[in-house]
Amino acid sequence: MIHCSTVHSERLSFKQMKDDKGDLHLAVHSKPFWPPYEPQHKEHLVDFVFIRRDKQLCFPSPPFANIPSHKIAKLDSNERKKRVRLLEMQAAGQETVSRYTHCDRFPVRQYYHSRTKLPMLDNEWEEDSDEEPDDSWLHRMGEVLMDDFDDVMGTEKVFMKIWNMFMKSHIITADKDFPQKCTEFVSAHGRKLVRLNLRQNLMLHLFNLWDSRLLSPSHILSCISAYDSIQETVDTTKRSGSSNHLSPGSPKKRGRHLDLERI
Repeated sequence: MIHCSTVHSERLSFKQMKDDKGDLHLAVHSKPFWPPYEPQHKEHLVDFVFIRRDKQLCFPSPPFANIPSHKIAKLDSNERKKRVRLLEMQAAGQETVSRYTHCDRFPVRQYYHSRTKLPMLDNEWEEDSDEEPDDSWLHRMGEVLMDDFDDVMGTEKVFMKIWNMFMKSHIITADKDFPQKCTEFVSAHGRKLVRLNLRQNLMLHLFNLWDSRLLSPSHILSCISAYDSIQETVDTTKRSGSSNHLSPGSPKKRGRHLDLERI
């Protein structure tokens, strides 16, 4: 009722009714426009007590949260406090006392985890997010553990650091996505692999994935061809840059030749 009254037009009025099964029914009526009522004194304000039910009903899809349904009881603040004190004196259960207290723990809208992108559950709101591991710290610890290996070559450590950093940027990777991820890896870090001369390490890593039945020979050939294409482009750029630097018509070379003629 609160949602319908605040979201929809003020020319609509809503009435609620429950049947014998406890199902809620809403009736919509049109009414002439009236300015909203604004109380002149704070004593006229009314508190609402939300009583949540255990019965699971159908709710609209996100962004609204799928929280349990509730019914509204109209009580003033003094009466509500008296009820709470009386129930506490009678050692009533927390579920009974919570009916007369504010229920602000559960948000109205649906929120998602920043890491897993999954909807947050009701029992996860009390957890402290500061206790979650930090990505930068995990990355540093992974590099330290990688450097501690004695039976691994230096080039293998460098390659695995690049590969691990690339894979950590993807939250979820299924087995069927490995061919595509390998292609994206070569496209994103191909120039760095060429600069560090890690072609052999790339090929060995692809063979390990093939041994785990995550890649096919055609996928390995495609990744190596992409690497060779990037290496050819880099070599061509280097040759063209060196040829322009050593060409006789370059200003630096021509100026040096003129200086020698003057001498």
